[in-house]
Amino acid sequence: MSNDIIDTANLIFDNIPIGILSFNSKHQCSYANKYMYDLFGVNTLTQQNINFCELFKQSIHKDYLKNQLDMCDNFLLNLKKTESISKIYNKQRAEYNYFLIKRIFIKQIKEHLHYIYIFQDIDEKKRLQLKSQTENATLNKNNSDLSLILKMSHQIRTPLNGIIGMLSLLEDTNLSVNQQDYISMVKECSFNLITVINDILDFTKLQNNEIKLNIERVNIQECLNDINDIISPKIYEKGLKYNFNISNEIPHYIITDPNRLKQILLNLLINSIKFTNKGSVSLNINLIPLTSYLSLKDQYCLDNYNDNYNYNYNDNIYIRFDIIDTGCGIDHTNYDKLFKSFNQFNYSILSQNYDSTGLGLQICKSLLKLMNGFIWLDKSSINEGSTFSFIIPNNNSNIEQKQISNFNDINNNSIDILKDLNVLILDDNLQNRISLTGMVTKFGMKAYSFSNCEEALCYTKLYNFDIGLIDIYMPEMNGINFAIKLKEQKNSFNNNIPLIALSSFDYIDNNDYFKTFLLKPIKEKQLQNICINIMSFIKKQNNSQSIQNNSQSIQNNSQSIQNNSHSIQNNSHSIQNNSHSIQNNSHSIQNNSHSIDNSKFNNHLKIHIDEYYKDQIKILIVEDNQVNLKILIKFIQKLGYNNIITAENGQICLDLFLKNDFDIIFMDIKMPIMDGDIALQKILEYENNNHNKRKPFIVSISAYSQKQDKDKYLLLGFNDYITKPINIIDLEKTFNNFFNNPLL
Repeated sequence: MSNDIIDTANLIFDNIPIGILSFNSKHQCSYANKYMYDLFGVNTLTQQNINFCELFKQSIHKDYLKNQLDMCDNFLLNLKKTESISKIYNKQRAEYNYFLIKRIFIKQIKEHLHYIYIFQDIDEKKRLQLKSQTENATLNKNNSDLSLILKMSHQIRTPLNGIIGMLSLLEDTNLSVNQQDYISMVKECSFNLITVINDILDFTKLQNNEIKLNIERVNIQECLNDINDIISPKIYEKGLKYNFNISNEIPHYIITDPNRLKQILLNLLINSIKFTNKGSVSLNINLIPLTSYLSLKDQYCLDNYNDNYNYNYNDNIYIRFDIIDTGCGIDHTNYDKLFKSFNQFNYSILSQNYDSTGLGLQICKSLLKLMNGFIWLDKSSINEGSTFSFIIPNNNSNIEQKQISNFNDINNNSIDILKDLNVLILDDNLQNRISLTGMVTKFGMKAYSFSNCEEALCYTKLYNFDIGLIDIYMPEMNGINFAIKLKEQKNSFNNNIPLIALSSFDYIDNNDYFKTFLLKPIKEKQLQNICINIMSFIKKQNNSQSIQNNSQSIQNNSQSIQNNSHSIQNNSHSIQNNSHSIQNNSHSIQNNSHSIDNSKFNNHLKIHIDEYYKDQIKILIVEDNQVNLKILIKFIQKLGYNNIITAENGQICLDLFLKNDFDIIFMDIKMPIMDGDIALQKILEYENNNHNKRKPFIVSISAYSQKQDKDKYLLLGFNDYITKPINIIDLEKTFNNFFNNPLL
């Protein structure tokens, strides 16, 4: 072979991205291309007589050395091509890399063996493969963990349903005060356990990226009203004040996941109530400018945004929520534990211990990350309370302003009556005054707010007010005493204005001074409707009074006409006498019917009709757990339904269905012999082939409580869905759904 050909071949081999070692019959390396020199860190100019076999052995990672030596021996013994993957130390990169090593037999002449080793760098591909395998293994493990937790949740909820149900039944019996307290505590513990289960489920799903947001157009005021309805009993129970303020700048509608927003707010508010024994809990909602948002984001948001959101900063509004309490506070040594899973604070310095899973704040943080928001502890100190804050960006460009305008126009005809009316607002709490002022201003009213009764009474002597919003519980002089003093004012144009009582506690029965009563937190829509109703009634009264005054003059003018008609009346007297006998004859008929009060009769008839129909409703309960079965029967009987048959599994249910016509079937999902979903499919299949068969209203009963579970079972063909633990309110809603079902 000519030198030119050899030089050309060497040039080619030195520039290909693989390594080549050629060995002769003495197992000595007869050729190595430039790639191998670089891989082993050999200088071709200064180093001679290089032992590549020894360099190769030295470069193999210790975990792969024995396997590679065995592969070499087998290759030389069998003379067959082999491949293996090994980690080789790459001196050029100063790290171990993955290589695919191929051993290829070239020729064997008179026992002389020639072969080559080829080294192909597959490091990047191999690491991606290992990463993918690790991720898949982690995913499989996480899915396995999630499946296990879901099954555990189901198994725990089933006996919990029995515990809570039996306690509810026990509450209706004659118990002492202590016994009632014990039952209440056990029920509270049971519900706390359900909260823990839900937290663990949410946490696991968030870790596995299993939670997806359901973004929709949300009326934020209605969303907040739902939250306030839930926390109000807890506020009342602890004797706390609740301050709720939403800025007028917040739009009627925002684009978000309403259920997750409620979950975040409830978590934070219930925490505040839990850790506050006296004072107040406040919720403030405001818009902040972009500059403030960016500053807070740089300070508190260290995580990346949700990639599903693509928006321009300037297209958004930024809504800030502040949850403020006057509770026990958080020591600065515990700040680093915030928003971390299963971390609990040390409250040993306080007089009361507080238990929690430590998951709530972590769940809030993860959910807000999905919503492109972030959360932080704004301030806190021991025995002075805490302020937790979070921000959610909201892109309102997709909201049709016309729709919002139409929504406002719905009540325009009635809300016009409130325009330019002067409202007296009396509340010692600044946030409440701000909130009420914002609400009534939206109604077109003019607000005049006062922090104490004396100041308000002075102004009532100077200005004319149309209506008053009066806080009942205030220091020095309360709202009732204010109303009494206002009523006693002489020569005042305000002593008869309608007053609305506001309170964080139960109903104030003092109708002499107040037109009605509102429980805090005040709902904007509720306040608006009450103001409209009161002012409409007053306007109607004033109109009728003017009509009466006008009619009085008409009556005076008609007096002479009446005198002139007196003779006509005398002439008609004989006619009246003749008709008297007819009236007497009809009088006996009236007496006979008089004993029947129409309204009472109708109500009495309605009760009997309801009872009649309830007795006609044929109900099948399919439940294998005897405790849960007994509870469900008792709850249904408490609602007035007694025509009940039971089955302990899906097969018995199917047999009974074929022989009977049922109106409602309550079907447990997990049962021996045949599960509820299998029984449902067989029932639906039979109905499709037998159109004359009465179709029952089939209700799924399951310990699986997630929204996707409900969607899944409704998609299977169930008409309704109830989760365990069952409560009588949900059961009553189910019967209402049955009566309102147009297909039955």
